Amino acid sequence: RAGHALLEELVAEGRRAVIWVADEGRRTILDDWLWTFETTSFVPHELWQPSLGEVDEPWALAEPLLKDYERVLLGSLVVPRFTMVAAVLASRRFARAVGAGERRRLLARVRKLARVARRWARIGPDNYQPMADIVAGEQAAMARRDQQALARLEAARAAALETGAHYVVGIASTCLGDWAASKGLRSTEL
Repeated sequence: RAGHALLEELVAEGRRAVIWVADEGRRTILDDWLWTFETTSFVPHELWQPSLGEVDEPWALAEPLLKDYERVLLGSLVVPRFTMVAAVLASRRFARAVGAGERRRLLARVRKLARVARRWARIGPDNYQPMADIVAGEQAAMARRDQQALARLEAARAAALETGAHYVVGIASTCLGDWAASKGLRSTEL
């Protein structure tokens, strides 16, 4: 009930919310719940599933949230996940940026995200260090520090494999593949 009330309040204020669910089943449950929570209530919503490689739409959704996401999420475990995904999206935008101003702005955002990721990694290194390594790897790639980028992304993948964080393994592997492609490598062993 509290979640629905919060969503209704945000909609009434003209704000947007992004709810991240782990899989298609939970996404379906959430969609059903938003339609049927109360017979007199409705939260307008859109189900979104990104296509592999799509950057513009996810970044348009994520960027406005960066201003106050830590405060809004109140220390939720979603904070480090959102931090990691936002850094990856910013890095992809950086690669396509047209102009020094946009590149500087994206670098500044990723620096802030890196601070958040490091703080969470200090709190729970087993859970959050691989995420922080992905953010650091993306930051290094943006700064063209290739060896550091490769080392951090490989460390993220290895640590996530060890702890069974398969979605982090997938993100780290995708980042490694993108890094390899940006260097003109035709294939890489991940």
